[in-house]
Amino acid sequence: MVPPGAGTPPHTHAREDEAFYVLSGELVIEFEGDSAPHRVAPGGFFFGPRGRRHAIRNVGDKPARVLVFCAPSCGLDQMFAEMDAATAAGMPEMAKVVAIAAKYGVTIEAPAA
Repeated sequence: MVPPGAGTPPHTHAREDEAFYVLSGELVIEFEGDSAPHRVAPGGFFFGPRGRRHAIRNVGDKPARVLVFCAPSCGLDQMFAEMDAATAAGMPEMAKVVAIAAKYGVTIEAPAA
């Protein structure tokens, strides 16, 4: 589930490819090297190979339901569990989020100050 207006900061996977299948809602996916963002509506699919920076955002007014595929499985389920635990009491410092992701081969681009 991706809440309205929410998404992921720009990031790069070193170990796995990532793909998105949108069940409901609409995402905008920015992908390094592409000339324009991709709008992905229900039933839409987007494949992103490892090593290319990307970000997703829900541009709708309702939560987006998305299946996220990562191959090969390199422990991202553990990364998401750590992120959930770290954000249970609210959003932690960005440095903590960046450190958790780095353990799993994901580089998060620092937000502009």
